[in-house]
Amino acid sequence: MEPTNLVRLKKYQMHQKPHLPTKTCANCGKPFAWRKKWQKMWIEVKYCSERCGRNKNRLA
Repeated sequence: MEPTNLVRLKKYQMHQKPHLPTKTCANCGKPFAWRKKWQKMWIEVKYCSERCGRNKNRLA
């Protein structure tokens, strides 16, 4: 393996965050991970994005 590919591989591995908690979106059903902006209200978060929150009554 070339050194540049090895560096890219290490960077990729460093940015993966498998230890973060996840939830399933109440609208689209896709899993989403914890974000720092949701730190104080993680228990209350139901939707993966603002778009899903706005369209909560529509089916995906």
